[in-house]
Amino acid sequence: MEQQGAVGRAALIMLTLAVSQCCCAGDHRNGQPAGTAVAPPPYSLDRARSMLTLTRTAYCKDLSKVHTWSCKLCDEYPRPLTNVSAISNASLGMQLFVGVDTADGANGSVLVSFRGSEVLINYLEDLEVGKSAPWQGGGCEGCRVHAGFLDTWNTVRESTLDAIEGKLAANPGAVLRVTGHSMGASMAEMACVDLQAHRGITCGQVYTFGTPRTGNQAFMDAYMGAVSSADAYRVTHWRDPFPHLPPVALGYAHSVTEVFYNSDFTAQGYAPVPRTTSAPSSLRWQHVWCAASWSTSRI
Repeated sequence: MEQQGAVGRAALIMLTLAVSQCCCAGDHRNGQPAGTAVAPPPYSLDRARSMLTLTRTAYCKDLSKVHTWSCKLCDEYPRPLTNVSAISNASLGMQLFVGVDTADGANGSVLVSFRGSEVLINYLEDLEVGKSAPWQGGGCEGCRVHAGFLDTWNTVRESTLDAIEGKLAANPGAVLRVTGHSMGASMAEMACVDLQAHRGITCGQVYTFGTPRTGNQAFMDAYMGAVSSADAYRVTHWRDPFPHLPPVALGYAHSVTEVFYNSDFTAQGYAPVPRTTSAPSSLRWQHVWCAASWSTSRI
C-alpha cells in the first residue's frame, strides 16, 4: 500500500509538471470555447468576500452549531442565517449547508455552501485523476464528469436538492446563491446542473474558490447555462495546482469566468474570459508546481 501511494504521488507530480509545460508567460490553455461573448454581471469583491465566509463556515466540525448558526465562523457572515440545513457524508469528508438570508436583496436569498474534501487529494494520488463517467439521469447531452466527484455528489444529492427546493418554495422570489471551495466547488457546479435538469431550478449566482476541472466541455456549457445571466465566477490563486487538474488533455474543461489572484493577493484585472461558442482561449495561470496553499481568508 505504501509503495502504491508513493507511485500515485509520483504520478501526480509528473502529471502536474506536464501540465505546467502548457503554461507560457503565465497564460494557460484551458480548452474554453470562443466566439460570441455573453457578458456576465460584473465581478463583486464584496459578494466574493461574503461567499468566502460561507465556504469557511462549511468547514465547521460541529454541524449542529451550523444548523443553529452559532458556530464561531458563522459570525463572519454579515447577518445570521435562518432555517439552516446541514448535510454531510463523514466517510467522504463532504459536508455542506443550505440556509436562508432574509435580508439579502429585495426577497432574500437561499445560500448553499460546500466545503472541500481530503478525498480530492486521494482521487488525484491514486491515479484516478482522469477517470470520468457519464452524467446521470439525462438533461445534459454528451456530458461527462470526474467519476469520483460524481460518486461523492450522489451521496448528498437528494438531501441537498430537497433542501434547496424546499427553502425556495418557502421564500418566493429568493435568489439562489451557491459557493464551494476545492472539491466543494465541483459539487456546486454539479448541483446547479442537477437542479436545472431535474428540478427546473436555475442558480442565481455562483462564486467558487480553487475549483478543479469538474467535467468535459459539454458539462461546463450546461453549467454556465444553468446559472442566471452566466453570473458564475471561479476565483483562483497563483499557488493552487488543483485548478489545473484533471488535465485538458483528458477531455476536461473549466467554466470561463475566472478571477485570478497574484502572490500579493491583488486581482489581475479580473476581466473574465467571456462565455463563448467556438475556439479555445487562454486564462492567466502560472507556477503550477508550487505547493498547494489556497487561502480562504485574504481576498
